[in-house]
Amino acid sequence: MSGHPDPDVSRRRFLQGTGAGVAASPLIASPHSAQHFEPTGKPEKLSDNLFVLEDTCNVYLIRKGNRAVLIDFGSGKILDFLVDLGVSRVDWILHTHHHRDQAQGDLLATAQRIPIAVPEHERQFFEAVENFWRNRRIFELYDMKNDFFSLTTNVPVTALLRDYATFSWEGFDFFVQPTPGHTPGSITLLATVDSKRVAFSGDLMHSPGKLQTLYDLQYYYQEHEGVDFSIYSLTELSKWNPDLLCPSHGQPVSNPLPGMEELSRKLRDWHAYWYAHPPTSDLEPYAVTPHLTASTQSTSSFYAIISNSGKALFVDYGSASWTFFQVFSRYVDTFDRMRFVEHSIEKLRARYGLKSIDVAMPSHIHDDHLNGFPYLAGRYGTKVWCYENMV
Repeated sequence: MSGHPDPDVSRRRFLQGTGAGVAASPLIASPHSAQHFEPTGKPEKLSDNLFVLEDTCNVYLIRKGNRAVLIDFGSGKILDFLVDLGVSRVDWILHTHHHRDQAQGDLLATAQRIPIAVPEHERQFFEAVENFWRNRRIFELYDMKNDFFSLTTNVPVTALLRDYATFSWEGFDFFVQPTPGHTPGSITLLATVDSKRVAFSGDLMHSPGKLQTLYDLQYYYQEHEGVDFSIYSLTELSKWNPDLLCPSHGQPVSNPLPGMEELSRKLRDWHAYWYAHPPTSDLEPYAVTPHLTASTQSTSSFYAIISNSGKALFVDYGSASWTFFQVFSRYVDTFDRMRFVEHSIEKLRARYGLKSIDVAMPSHIHDDHLNGFPYLAGRYGTKVWCYENMV
């Protein structure tokens, strides 16, 4: 055996083999760490048409007649129980994020022609993940985010789950709430199931006051951007007041708001230990005059002129904070795009009488000043007024 690397071993194949070797190592062998893991439990009924199987992640099944949609897929073991659940066909798999424990069985689904929908900002970790592994920097590593827990083989993607959009299936409407944190592109799917508002929240929260992992919240060396993101996501998700929170790991949580608030408090303490500035969710607009407000702590300052009727004109509207702008402009995969999340609008409604955003005007063309404009136009029907030489 020579001391030189085998030229036929690709980076992806090496990492696949390394993972298999670790899983088989007798140093960590236990009844729960066999080389070929297989869940031993059966699906648990949460309500008449909602079930969960504890697999490599929690896999949720929503049933309508003899058809079903799955939230995440784990190893694919759920397919063995379809007959027992009265299901003859799975119409969709909807993923909350790209980590391997959520999706390692996806090729089984593909073989059975089950369509897969994935978060818009993580599609590259499904359909182009082999290219990701060919190019992922490993040495001199300052980009710390845990995309090393990605799949190793491309998976066909049928549909994208776009932020703030709705995915409809057989009378169920799944609202896509962006909840970055555990991964930058994570989403929560909100739907009414058996008269309950259910949040399928991925790994945003494990159980009341607890995370699945803390290290996933570090994206860049000596930074903790995912902590800020998680505080934002918990704050926004709590506004939906879900009756049931269904995490990817841990038990489903009824009346989850107290547990979400507890986790948010803990994350705020962690954020305060590392940073002098407040988390993004705490940034506040303030009144300059009775009809003019300023938001000076977002990526770029933006201003709202609010009339007595509540109609508003925005001057600029960029990312929620420098943290959000920096992560989604610098530290994302080559094939991803800037991810925008709503900010400040609810506070302007509550404190300054905002009712509609009729017009948005950019001061100039730089992205940090106007990357929220497409969102305003799509969500609120806002018209964009700009200088002729900017068109």
